[in-house]
Amino acid sequence: MKFRIIAFIFSTCLIAVLTATVQLPAQGQQNISLLAHKAGLIEFDVPDSDLAPGLGTMPFANNDLGAIVGLYTSASDVPRAFLRTPDGNFVTFDAPGAGLTPG
Repeated sequence: MKFRIIAFIFSTCLIAVLTATVQLPAQGQQNISLLAHKAGLIEFDVPDSDLAPGLGTMPFANNDLGAIVGLYTSASDVPRAFLRTPDGNFVTFDAPGAGLTPG
């Protein structure tokens, strides 16, 4: 139980950091309006996610650029965090010492 609480806190902090949007002066409204034309519902599962009921991919947040962050349960039943980039690639994250064993 202690591991799940630590993993949840770590994942929540990671999601908050990844969803923070920084707008640089070179970025303007034109870029955002171009992305608006591509808006729509995206259905996906993180590769290696467990597809059993109640497990799998759980997206939590997205931003104007199309990045999506969340948690997923791997096929080995280990909770992990992910970032789905706007071009559809995945970056996965593990908390240090992640796993289901105590300690």
